[in-house]
Amino acid sequence: TVSVRRGAGGLGLVVSPQNVVLELTAGGAAAEDGLLRIGDTVLTVDGVPLAGRRLREALRQRPSATSFSLAVRRSAPAAPLAAWGGDDGPALAAALPPSSSASRGEKA
Repeated sequence: TVSVRRGAGGLGLVVSPQNVVLELTAGGAAAEDGLLRIGDTVLTVDGVPLAGRRLREALRQRPSATSFSLAVRRSAPAAPLAAWGGDDGPALAAALPPSSSASRGEKA
């Protein structure tokens, strides 16, 4: 469980429709707090399961709240490409989806 605050621009993150953190907005509240990571899945907001609802919907139900307690499932940390060894690093980097895929998420 992590506590996040709502800044002027919201929580400062982009999540997928499945509430997976895709991006932390530079200078945003979540990036400054340093508690959420890309790949985390938000499961509950203030103890209430999202159960198929989007994070944005849950946050809208509490418009005056300035902070939230989020239960998250943390994905395993990704190994750096260099850990793959040899000349495969550049090939693997080229095979990864572009970071613009985060634009398919929604800001929270």
